[in-house]
Amino acid sequence: MEADPPRPRPRRPARGRTGDRGGRRRPAGAAHPGHAPGAVCLYDPGLGVVFTGDTLFQGGPGATGRSFSHFPTIIDSIRDRLLTLPPGTKVLTGHGDPTTIGAEAPHLQEWIGRGH
Repeated sequence: MEADPPRPRPRRPARGRTGDRGGRRRPAGAAHPGHAPGAVCLYDPGLGVVFTGDTLFQGGPGATGRSFSHFPTIIDSIRDRLLTLPPGTKVLTGHGDPTTIGAEAPHLQEWIGRGH
């Protein structure tokens, strides 16, 4: 029985950089831990869209009550990486209604105060 050939290591997207491969734009990816250790968000400045998965929803951050998640980490990620995007950036979440960075940014202190 032959062993499977080694798989190439996945490349992590460079934080804040978009790519162009074969004439196709690729969104910039960046790690956004907090909800889950391997969480990423994808941002395409040309489209004005960020795909946040379970990091940011309309109304607050993703769940952090699991053993592998961490509320201060997700807040740092949202504050330092997502809320720095232009206010008109459309936020497409892992589930639920879309929102914008501008609609969510004013609520950061509220989320911190409620602790989830």
